[in-house]
Amino acid sequence: MTQPKVNLSFYSNLEINTNTTKVVHCKKSEYDVYIGRPSLWGNPFSSKDKTLAKFRVASKSEAIQSYEEWIENQPQLIEELKTLKGKILGCWCKPKPCHGDVIVKLIEKYYPNFMSPTPGDTTLNQFILDNVTSDELIAIRDGKVNIKDSYAIEKNGELILINSHIAYYKQASYSNHGPTDERKLLLNKREINKLIGKIQRDGLTIVPTKMYFKKGKAKIELAVAKGKKQFDKRAVKKSRDWNRDKARYIRKSS
Repeated sequence: MTQPKVNLSFYSNLEINTNTTKVVHCKKSEYDVYIGRPSLWGNPFSSKDKTLAKFRVASKSEAIQSYEEWIENQPQLIEELKTLKGKILGCWCKPKPCHGDVIVKLIEKYYPNFMSPTPGDTTLNQFILDNVTSDELIAIRDGKVNIKDSYAIEKNGELILINSHIAYYKQASYSNHGPTDERKLLLNKREINKLIGKIQRDGLTIVPTKMYFKKGKAKIELAVAKGKKQFDKRAVKKSRDWNRDKARYIRKSS
């Protein structure tokens, strides 16, 4: 089966709209991201013969359940889920039950209040993490990082990443970093002033969208973004708690 062409005319790879993520039939509706096989999000489980699935199961419901268990055990895919937030996902199953329903479910589970960059509101910047230890570099290279609840603030004229998690390197004889340590970003004064200005002037937030290893350096991609316009009660509470903790941290640091 040939993978259909994806309509990406409205979005770049990192633009995420503020609407609810949903799944549609890829031949009947326009969509932003194709999630069928053989894409990154394709279900490797199937109850049918002659498919691109790697694993055969007894029923469609078992294929969907197996997909959820499979994706939950892959931290890198969990991290990538945020790139699907607010997008229209295209698959072949809808309106029948679909593994896309699992994707939507997990997005709301892990990123109910993700600060979604939107077209026209987003400034994407790539920066280097400063003073990264050797075991941190290995963890970042292996994708053992979690930035879903992290954000960046200005502190003493520098931009600091708060609440990121970089795992210990198990093979190291000792670890010289804490998983949730504050991490300085390598920016010049002009770049810092530009980002801080957007926060103060427009009420935006600096959030990381990606942390990765490239050419021996740890890099992070930041977005200056607006929050969602509509929240459910759980997301509102999480946002309120998050802002309170951030304000408390800033007061202690000043």
